[in-house]
Amino acid sequence: MTQFYSEKKDVFGSFLEIFLPENYFKTDILDKCFQEAQRIQNKYSRFDDNSYLNKLNSNLNKWQDIDKETLVLIKKSLEIQKKTNGYFDITINETLENLGYDKNYTFKGKKNYLMKKKIINLVHSFLPKIKIDEINLKLYLRKKIDFGGFGKGYALDNIYTILNSNNIKDFLINAGGDIRCKSTTKDWISYLAHPVDKTKIIGEIKINNLTLVGSAPTYRHWGENNEFHHLINPKNNKSQNEVKCIFILGDEGLYLDSMSTALFVSGYKNAISFSKKLNLNILIISNKNEIYKSYNFNAILYD
Repeated sequence: MTQFYSEKKDVFGSFLEIFLPENYFKTDILDKCFQEAQRIQNKYSRFDDNSYLNKLNSNLNKWQDIDKETLVLIKKSLEIQKKTNGYFDITINETLENLGYDKNYTFKGKKNYLMKKKIINLVHSFLPKIKIDEINLKLYLRKKIDFGGFGKGYALDNIYTILNSNNIKDFLINAGGDIRCKSTTKDWISYLAHPVDKTKIIGEIKINNLTLVGSAPTYRHWGENNEFHHLINPKNNKSQNEVKCIFILGDEGLYLDSMSTALFVSGYKNAISFSKKLNLNILIISNKNEIYKSYNFNAILYD
């Protein structure tokens, strides 16, 4: 029986853990995986003043050059925004910062921000927030962008490509609870984290050759009554509190990560509706402990 080992490092404000067969462990392949994760964080972190993302965000309201990788990511985000009727929105950066989730982690919102935001939205609602010139690789931003809604999913996909291209038959990548794996001889089981109690789990699911992502505000609450968290409904610029957690099982990490964010912020009933329309394998738990589980989400839920 093949022995598996794992290595874990801090990244994405959380962790990245990779499980590999012993003959691939502590090789340059593993190093390449962590280097790719660090590259993505360095390039697209909104918390790093020197990141490529923040250089784009510092040049609003004018055309600027953009590289092909970022162009592809923005295009994909706009496609998902359209599929979810605007609930996935990468221009949420300013809202997060003004509610207190800024680079200094002050968690102190600016007074009267939401009222000002409503006025700004009314004035500029008819203007496109993002414009792309694909031929000349140019970008025009009216608002700051943030890739936090799919960053871990994108990393899962890129690391999967590195491992798969080296003909590794079995492996698992865990990016802060979002998981992608490959299996030929080993069964991979993932435990579903409790949406409130960090010490508990609510179930388990077999994830062979699949990706499992989740969204929950468990680790990023703030405010006097913990009423704020990072999952913001872009239609009203408020933290969405109708849902406790969402888990989605499928293939591409970026797509699933984006969808879990969008469906969470859309609210419980909207999330169910979107999941049916988009044929997603999903588990949703509301703030009233209502549970919706699609027929193809084959999890064992504990009592």
